[in-house]
Amino acid sequence: MERYERLLVCLELAVEPVDQAIIEYTAKITRMAKSKTVYFIHVVPTFDLPADLIETYPNLMPVDEMEIALLQDRVNAFFGTAYPETDIQFDVLEGETVTEILRYAKNKLIDLVVLGKKKADHHVIVTEKVTRKSPCSVLIIPEGCGTALQQILVPVDFSRYSEIALNVAIEFAAAVHPPAQIQVAHTYDVPAGYYKTGKTYDEFAAIMAEHAREKYQQLIQRVDVQGIAVQPVFKLDSNVVNSIEALLTQEKSDLLVLGARGQTDPASLILGSKTTKLIRQIEIPMLVVREKGDRVHLLEALLQI
Repeated sequence: MERYERLLVCLELAVEPVDQAIIEYTAKITRMAKSKTVYFIHVVPTFDLPADLIETYPNLMPVDEMEIALLQDRVNAFFGTAYPETDIQFDVLEGETVTEILRYAKNKLIDLVVLGKKKADHHVIVTEKVTRKSPCSVLIIPEGCGTALQQILVPVDFSRYSEIALNVAIEFAAAVHPPAQIQVAHTYDVPAGYYKTGKTYDEFAAIMAEHAREKYQQLIQRVDVQGIAVQPVFKLDSNVVNSIEALLTQEKSDLLVLGARGQTDPASLILGSKTTKLIRQIEIPMLVVREKGDRVHLLEALLQI
């Protein structure tokens, strides 16, 4: 699994359980990918303090040394199982969190951004914005999750992005021992105008299911499964998010892998509502796969680099 050589890991420092989950999972990724470099960063807001206050309270400035020491202590506590040849770097950034993460990811040619999510946090604005605009893949680690990787769920719509996500899931599955199993899930529905065809609801549902099976066969023939067990699942459901959540629970999945559409037009900045809901609701690691550099030019415009 060589695609994740350069990782960017964003730590909060204020919430140790969130950081612990992120660091331990990152250590696992470095072993799987034999990663070359991990950049651990923390973003602090910029404060324009009056000169007389700085003179009166000199301990307020600078904060970099203290924050970097905290970063190092936190990482040292939980990163012991990382790939031994991975270079570890620390950085404290000042500014708006999303902007600084995206800028760093672009400038350091990052392959994978790793973010945390507090338990039952339904307002993960930073995570959503970074995932939406990132020039590379994003891995979201919920507080308290483990590093087990036995079952991977890959929802697909049979597009090129689904194929990319499935290839990444296969690489993940093959990189652990014993290899993980993969479920490829497609949720389909019966179109509202089915009755105009002269078919009953059940008859048209069967047509949709057969169409999904045919598309799955075309998809699976385009990928190298590397001997990994891949099981297709087809679900009739009008609510894709509910369908995915039910499968995650039913199959006790350890990782959800989604393919992100990579268009560079401004409209594509609006992350699909289904993906946004999953970011907010699920409590297992979620990997949003994007081809590296997919939206670098758009990101440059946004950051005015």
